[in-house]
Amino acid sequence: MIVIALIGGAFALAANLLAFTIIDQINQKVPEGQKVHWFFWGTEIKKKHRAFYPHSKLVSVLNILTLLLVATFLVECWFVLY
Repeated sequence: MIVIALIGGAFALAANLLAFTIIDQINQKVPEGQKVHWFFWGTEIKKKHRAFYPHSKLVSVLNILTLLLVATFLVECWFVLY
């Protein structure tokens, strides 16, 4: 069970670092008043990033990491309950 939790934590850390990379790329393109805050961002970063970088795969990788995080959480819950 601990191994599954550590794997889920790795997915969460990777997704967070990737989100910060996306925010950095967005902030390089927008004016000073429209920059995305590093700690209070939401799902709008996906739309903004796709608008600036339509051929980038970062949003897809972020979605995959998030899906893997949820999957490991559900597996962990299944092990705890059964």
